[in-house]
Amino acid sequence: MKTVKTSPFDDQRPGTSGLRKKVAVFRTPGYLENFVQSIFAVYPKLRGGTLVLGGDGRYYNRVAIQTILKMACANGVSRVIVGQGGILSTPAVSHLIRKYATQGGIVLSASHNPGGPDGDFGIKLNIDNGGPAPEQVTEAIFDYSKRIDAYSIAETDDIDLDDIGDYSINDMRVSVIDPVEDYAELMATLFDFDAIRALIATPGFRMAFDAMHAVTGPYARRIFEELRGAPAGTVMNGEPLEDFGGGHPDPNLVHAAELVARTQGDDTIGYFQLLENAFRVLQKELQFIVGLLRQGEFDQLDLVELVLPNEPPGILAVGPCFRSKAGGISRVVEGQVVFLENFAVMEVGHRNFGCGDEKVIPAL
Repeated sequence: MKTVKTSPFDDQRPGTSGLRKKVAVFRTPGYLENFVQSIFAVYPKLRGGTLVLGGDGRYYNRVAIQTILKMACANGVSRVIVGQGGILSTPAVSHLIRKYATQGGIVLSASHNPGGPDGDFGIKLNIDNGGPAPEQVTEAIFDYSKRIDAYSIAETDDIDLDDIGDYSINDMRVSVIDPVEDYAELMATLFDFDAIRALIATPGFRMAFDAMHAVTGPYARRIFEELRGAPAGTVMNGEPLEDFGGGHPDPNLVHAAELVARTQGDDTIGYFQLLENAFRVLQKELQFIVGLLRQGEFDQLDLVELVLPNEPPGILAVGPCFRSKAGGISRVVEGQVVFLENFAVMEVGHRNFGCGDEKVIPAL
C-alpha cells in the first residue's frame, strides 16, 4: 500500500450520469485516482463491503478497472465483483448489487458518446439500492475532490480480467464473473422466453439486432441467439470494441446504415416503413432497434424493441412476451413499461417514449 500526494481538480462535479470527460482528461495523472478516492472517502459503506465493477468496454475501461481495483484494496473493500473483460452494462451492475446485496457499484460508461483515444469516458457510483448515487452523495464527492491532498493505492500486479475465477489483491477478493449470466436469468423471470423462442421459430420470421460494437452485444447474443434460438449472425456488430469499431453508438439511424440496409428490398427485414410512419419515436434517444418480421397485421411487424444507449435487451417489448398478466410489467431494472390498449410507453430516468399513437405519457 502507498499514499500518493495529489492536488485537486476543480471540474470533478458528477452529474446524474456521473463524471464524463474526454479520455485525455481522465488520463491526466491523478485525475481518475482523485475522483475514485473521493468516492471511497464519502461513501464509507464500501469499507469492509463488496463492490460491483464494470463498464461498457470503451477505451480506457480496462486501465481504469485495474486502478480502481488497487484503490479499492487500499481503501478497505473486502471483495470486488467485476465482469469478465471488464464488461458490465449499467442495468447488469444494478441487478448484481441487489442480487448479491453488495454495498454499491462503480460503472464505467459514457453512454452513447464516442469512444476511442479521442473519445469520451465516464464513471459513476451506484449505491446499495442498485440505483445511481443521489445528489447529496454526488455533491459530497465533489466537495471532497476540491480539497483532496492524497489517495491510497495498492502496489500489486494487474488482475487477469479475461479468465473467470477468484483472485486476490492482498486481503481483498476479486471475483471475475460472466457479465451476462445473472442478467439473463433475471430476464427469464420477467419475459416468457418460451414464447419468444416460439416466435423466433415461426416460419418466415426474421430479426436483426445492431449492437453497434457496444456493451449490448454479449447480452443480445446470449439472450436471442444462444438461449432463444435466433440464427447466428442475428446480432450484428456484437463484439464490444474500445472505439465501437470506428462507428458512433449514437441512437440515430444515421449511424446504423448496415441495419437500415437490411430493412430494404424484397428479401429483407421490412420494418423501416413502420419506424418511419407508425412509431415516430424520439430517434435521438434510441440506441438500437430490433425489427422482428412476421406475416400478420401491423405492416408485417409484431414486435419492435427500443432500448436506451448501452442497455441490454429486455426493456420494452410489444406482444405476448411478458410473464405478467396484462402483457406488461411495472419495472425492468431501471425502466418501466406500461401498456394501454395498443399503446406502449417506456420510461427510463427522465426519458419517455410513446409508440403507436405518436404520444408521450408523463413519467409514472
